[in-house]
Order: sequence, then structure tokens, then C-alpha cells
Amino acid sequence: MKPTDPATVARAIALRRTHSLRQIAEELGVSLGTVKTWMSRAGVKLGNNEALRTLMSLPPITTSEGTAVVVAPELPAQEAVTGIKDVDAMLWLRAVIATEHPDHIAKALEAVKRVKTKPKDLETAYMMWLRSRQGDMAAIFGSMGFADLEGAARSATERAATKAEALARFGTAEALLADTDGERFCIEACHGLKWHTEAPHYGGFDPAEAATRFKARPEYLPHTLDDCLFELAHWNDLCRLRRPFDVADQQVEVNARDDFLFGELAHIRPRTKAEAIDVLRYLAEDGGDRMDRRETPAILENLVGTP
Repeated sequence: MKPTDPATVARAIALRRTHSLRQIAEELGVSLGTVKTWMSRAGVKLGNNEALRTLMSLPPITTSEGTAVVVAPELPAQEAVTGIKDVDAMLWLRAVIATEHPDHIAKALEAVKRVKTKPKDLETAYMMWLRSRQGDMAAIFGSMGFADLEGAARSATERAATKAEALARFGTAEALLADTDGERFCIEACHGLKWHTEAPHYGGFDPAEAATRFKARPEYLPHTLDDCLFELAHWNDLCRLRRPFDVADQQVEVNARDDFLFGELAHIRPRTKAEAIDVLRYLAEDGGDRMDRRETPAILENLVGTP
């Protein structure tokens, strides 16, 4: 096959998404200059996939929904749960904070100043009470941070803010929890794949089979590393918005897509140094847990390869 054959040029252009110019030249047995000429004549520019970004975007925030006045709920009833005065007071104040209303939270933080028992002693007393009824493990986890009312207040405030954002974007909890267009795409793409109940693919699909399905839908393939990061952030944001509504787990088809995108970070060539740095920052997030994944060495090699 001659280097000038249209099929060879088409192959070179297709390889550009995942190969450097030098790698393309070596694979096709032509000079680097020839490959550069082909790319120039074809006007090849590795831009982002806007179709993917449209599909994998959250609804915009609707101001009227996001700024709706939240009516303060009634304060929870005070109960003698443990029979230990200050422990019961702390349980009630935590229940007040759990209402997530800012006025109630502020009053709870002011009221806790009147609790005289030291935080450590409160947690010990509560742990002993839990242990006598629920066992050691429940006592250890149930009493952890029990007296940290400020931490509870921060969590409640963040939870309320996330709920407000979710409703401002989706309108209702029902709409938030319904399958999005992106989720439906993942479900359709993975339809018929075997769900494994044993290692090495326990609780999911064979990654290679799922990747084949996603690659068969080229209109939604990531074109750039930035596309991968964009969609990975989308799935993370969707989980974040649903979590306050007690839905934290992604569907198995979305997990498969998430894994596919992570794997693509090892194959799509970085366009710029800045894009490579963005991927490094992503890998370092969350304490660097992503650095322990089996795909990470290949991703790092891709980032430091010859552009």
C-alpha cells in the first residue's frame, strides 16, 4: 500500500487521537514529515467532542428554584434517650442541626456552649451507652465525633446547599433521581453484557467488553483528555447532588463508562503541557487514591511521552 493511498492517510488521521506523530510514522512506515503534511492538509485539530459534552452536562441552575425561601421545620421533640442529661442534650442538638435550617443550626451552636460536660467525656458516656445495647463496633462508630457539633453543623450546611443546587438544576427530587440522558446512553450501550458475580469482574462487566460497546458509539467517544476529565467530573457531580437524597451508588453501566474513561487517559495523547498537568492533578485528588489503580502507570507514561 503506497503512503499516498487515501486509506493510509485516513488510518493516520484516525490514529492521531491516540498516537503521537512519530508513533504514527513508525506504525505506517513513513517519514515524520509525511505524517505532518497529511495532518496539515486534512486540517486535523484535536478539539473537544461537543456532542459528548452536551450529553454529559447537568441542567443549568434555575435562579427561581435556587433562591426559593426554605421554611424552617419544627424543632424535634426533646427526649430522655439515654437518661444522661448532657448526652441527651447533645443528641437533641444534633437532631436540631439535622434539620439543616440555618436558623436552627445557629441556635444549636449557641446552645451547646451551655453544656458543661467535656466533649471527650460526652463521647465516652455515649459510647458506653451504645455498647450496652448495640455492641462494641456500633459503639465505636456511633460515638465517633459525637460531641463535634461544629463539624455536624458544617456537614448539615453543606448538605443543605447541595440539596438546594440539586433542586435548582432538576426542579424536583423525582427528576433528580430519574435516569439522565447520559445514564440512558450507558444503559443502552451495555445492554446484554454479562453481569459478573465472581472475580475478576465481580459486581460489574468485563471492562474489555464494555469498552468495545462504548467504542462502537463514536459520536460520544472522548476526543481529548479534557473530554475524559469533563465527563468524569460530570458523573462525580451527579453523585454529589444525589447523595443528600440518600442515593450514592452509580448504576453498573455508569461504573463501566467511568472505568472506560479512566482507561482512555492512558491512550489519548495530551495536546498541551497544561492538559497533561490537569490529568496529573486529577490523579492526585482524593488523597491520591487514583494513583493506586492498575491503569495509572500507563496513564503516566502517556503524559510524559513525546508529543
